[in-house]
Order: sequence, then structure tokens, then C-alpha cells
Amino acid sequence: MTQKLQIVAFDNPFPPNYGGVIDVFYQIKALASLGVGIELHCFTDTRRDFEVVESICDAVYSYPKTSRFKALFSKKPIALATRESRLLTQRLSQSDAPVLLQGLQSAAMLVNGLGTSKAVYLRIQNIEQQYYRGLANAINNPLKALIYNWEARKFKDFEPYLKTPQTLFTLSHHEQHYYSQLNTSVYVPVFHENEIVQKCSEFGEFALYHGNLSVADNLKTACFLIDVFKEVDYPLVIAGSFRQEVIQKKIKNYKHISFEPIETAQKLDALLARAHITLNLSFQRSGTKLKVMNALFKSRHCIVNENVIDEPETLAASHLCTSAVAIQEKVMDLRSEPFTEFEKRQKLLDGIFNNRKNAKKIKQSIF
Repeated sequence: MTQKLQIVAFDNPFPPNYGGVIDVFYQIKALASLGVGIELHCFTDTRRDFEVVESICDAVYSYPKTSRFKALFSKKPIALATRESRLLTQRLSQSDAPVLLQGLQSAAMLVNGLGTSKAVYLRIQNIEQQYYRGLANAINNPLKALIYNWEARKFKDFEPYLKTPQTLFTLSHHEQHYYSQLNTSVYVPVFHENEIVQKCSEFGEFALYHGNLSVADNLKTACFLIDVFKEVDYPLVIAGSFRQEVIQKKIKNYKHISFEPIETAQKLDALLARAHITLNLSFQRSGTKLKVMNALFKSRHCIVNENVIDEPETLAASHLCTSAVAIQEKVMDLRSEPFTEFEKRQKLLDGIFNNRKNAKKIKQSIF
């Protein structure tokens, strides 16, 4: 007998081309591969390609997001207030199947008692109030900083509703420790696209930082690394989308620092395959960064700080640096060190970040 599950997502998870939807898309794929029949509900305005998720799920429904201006004055965070639908509530109530909410952005219905009328589970992707405070601290626009801090307060005020779901599924140890004080919580590492560690040559060509540079924290990190590499005799490539004019202006006097626009996933994969060192840093703590997964599966030496991952075994396979000087010294050490531990890394990652194994944790908790 097929076990049925209703999933509510904050966006159409296809294409899986940014952090949050990557976790959702590969989670759905893994659950479906275990025989779970999925009815997918997602809020979206511009991402209208449903063909792939329709091939995975039993049914797919989409709902428009509501006005952000009106949501600004709601007691709920904007991300929740723009994702409410009476039609969705009706459809969920017509089925006895449990509901799995993806991210706090999908959890507005908890206010209306969804978790008291049927079995509801919640996948946690961030401690959102910490994330928004981090955005406020990273941006130079006072008005946006005010809005971000306001959102952080709303997310904190929303926390009592997180006691309603049967279980919270967290994706980092930091979040697991935090949310286990509110409700029953199960640590389920991030879902991602990778299965096999790519075997590269022992040496790459440069150090690489990549990210969406329209995100304030990523742009701040890129500028920080440019300052770090001013004093390092080793090439640095900054790769990303948006705001490249800021980066190009900052690097114009440094021939060993360059910018590469990322137009496609294939372009990023090619850069990862050429990089000898990947730099995976953040100024705010926000769960496990998927860029770390890509770096570990597709490149060589991996430098991280404490904000991007807190899985102990994975940290041991990376190089933890907590200051500019530490990064400079580690880069100088690693530039002449071959990377040969591809098989060891494969065994390590398969033990922790195997999508099928982690989907079984969710399935066993729900059914």
C-alpha cells in the first residue's frame, strides 16, 4: 500500500538552482524513490516549469503569492504572510494524508490550527530570526536593515506555533540544538544533487569563492576575500551572478584576482573542477551551506569557517579558518599540497549526506 504525503513548499522546487529549493527538490525525489506518493503544493509567481515535479509526484498544485506591501504590515513575517491560500487549506483538509511543510515560509497555516486538526511535520532550513539579523548587519541600506530586523522579531514571535507540529526536521546540529528545546526534533542533513565525489587531478589552478552576489552576506564575503588575497601570491577567482560591477571595481588593480560570471550550473562545475582550493565562508550562521556540499563533491581542498557547516566529521575533512591571517597561511600551505583523498571523502560523505538514507529518517518519523 502506497503511503501518501502532502508537501507544502515555499516555491516550485524545479529547477533546483538555489539553496532552499535544492533541499526540497532532492528530498522529494528521495521520498518518491522510497515509494511515498506525494501531493505537492507550492507557492510561486515566476517559476512555472512543473513538468519535472509532475513526473515525480502524484499531483502538483501551485498558488500565487499575495502582495508583499500588505504583508509588510502583517503580524506574520512577510515570507509567511505572502504564502497563504484558502484553496490550499481546503485541499489539505480533504485528505487524511499527513502534511510536511517545507521551511518556515510555508508554515503560516499553523496560526490557524493546522497542526491541531491533522498530522503536520515541518522541515526547518534556518533559524530565521538569526538569518534576518545577519542580513540586517551585512547591508548598508538603513531602510532594508530596519525591515530585516523587523522580520527577525516577527519570526521570533512566531516560534510558539512551532510547538504544534509532531516533529521538526532540522538540517544542522546548530538548528537541532536550538529547536529541540521547542519540540521533538530529528536531525536530517541537507538534501543535495551529488552522489559521487568527482576524481580530479591532484592539483588545481586557483582558489575559488562562488555565490549569489545579490545576497548581502555573499557580497560582503567576496569583498572580504579580495582584501585577504591582496596580500597572497596565489590567484583568486570570484564567481557569481549579479553585482559584478562592485567586484570588478574592487579587483581592478590586482592581476591575480579575477571575476567569473556564472550563467549555468555547468560553468560552476567547470570552475570547481579547476579550483585547487575552495573558500566556503559566511558572516552569519545559517545551517549547512549547499556550496560546501558542491565543494566537497566536486573539487579539492576545502576551506570553511564555523558558520557554513557544523557536521564534525565533515569539518575534519575540511580546513577550518577563523580569521584573515589563518586563511592566508592555509592558502600558502595548500597551494603546493596535492589532493589525493577522493575515496576517503566519498566514504565519509556517503555516510552522512546520502539522500536515500536521510529520506528514510523522514519516512520512518512520519509513517
